[in-house]
Amino acid sequence: MTTGGRLASLATILTLAAVAPRSADAATFEQGRYSLGVSGGGGRSTANIGLGFGYMVVDGLQPSISVGYRWVGADYGDSHQVETKLELRYYIWEFTYVAPFIYVNGSHVFLAFRGTPTEDHNFFRAGGGAGLAFMISRGIAFTINFGASAWLGADQSLYDRGILEEPPLLDYGFGLSFLL
Repeated sequence: MTTGGRLASLATILTLAAVAPRSADAATFEQGRYSLGVSGGGGRSTANIGLGFGYMVVDGLQPSISVGYRWVGADYGDSHQVETKLELRYYIWEFTYVAPFIYVNGSHVFLAFRGTPTEDHNFFRAGGGAGLAFMISRGIAFTINFGASAWLGADQSLYDRGILEEPPLLDYGFGLSFLL
């Protein structure tokens, strides 16, 4: 699938989710609530951890900002990444114990590659995916998510030398959110 096709598919999913009915009992992800979260995750030879803050601008729609650290290991060196991410998450439905969501995000990544050669870079990344929030209580949710992303504007030589992974970057994550 081409990049244009992926974007069209994502736009269609977001549009359908925006018009999907929400439960009348939906109170956990209601407008005006804040969220604080801790997260972790990984992918192919990666591990990450992060902290985030979000706000429900309308029922179910949450923009957020997070900062995280990611390690990517390889035979010829490791990269250490500090990522600042903006995300827009939409909780499609809210059931008693689970709420599915979709998200899109963009981020700035500072990458320090330690191997042969040693070098530092600044990049942008964009992606999206879906997940589930499992309600531990009305104010605490355990989340899992799966998504894909790509580097924006990266030079092909960085892929050729193995400093960056070839897109799509398949990621998974988990988190604990405290809804205030």
